[in-house]
Amino acid sequence: MPNHRVVAGLITAAISLTLLGLCSCTFLQPKVTVDFEASETQGTTPFIVEFTPLVAEDTAYYLWDFGDGQTSPDSSPVHVYRSGGSFDVSLTVGLISGPVLTTVKEELIQVTYMLKKDEPAPLYWLQGDVIKRGNRDGSASETLVRGIDNGMDLAVGCGYIFWTDGDTIYRANHDGIGKMAVASGQDGLVSLTVDEVAERL
Repeated sequence: MPNHRVVAGLITAAISLTLLGLCSCTFLQPKVTVDFEASETQGTTPFIVEFTPLVAEDTAYYLWDFGDGQTSPDSSPVHVYRSGGSFDVSLTVGLISGPVLTTVKEELIQVTYMLKKDEPAPLYWLQGDVIKRGNRDGSASETLVRGIDNGMDLAVGCGYIFWTDGDTIYRANHDGIGKMAVASGQDGLVSLTVDEVAERL
């Protein structure tokens, strides 16, 4: 006749070993992280940056987002920033083991727009609910920002376009990408200017 205490002890030991094995496979495993480096982070257009991923595990695929509307599936891409502004960069990797991981570095790349020799600076203006950019002779223009409800003034400098909309000041890169509010609750807001010397609004 089996000893019930011995049987119960063996069952308890088996359960404990099983749980320990599960823990060692999941909870005790080091957390996989994804990071990357940029060869340079500040410069003038055209600004060339080489990106290098830092991934400890075997990777099935890469997806880079350079923050200027361009992406790349290369593992270590070289990207050219052709417009001024501040750009977030993100890297998404799919690991062979299954997980998909993403890391984002906000405002990592800072680019100043450099005019070509003898190239006149473009004009920026508010027109209804949009911001436009065009040649000084009026031969061509493009819409950069839409959906402005109550725009009153616009200023360009420090690598950005700034504009007022109601009681809020917004900014975007020179190409209109990266729109964000920088100051809100400014009652009676009418105009603004940019201090290029101090590099501040």
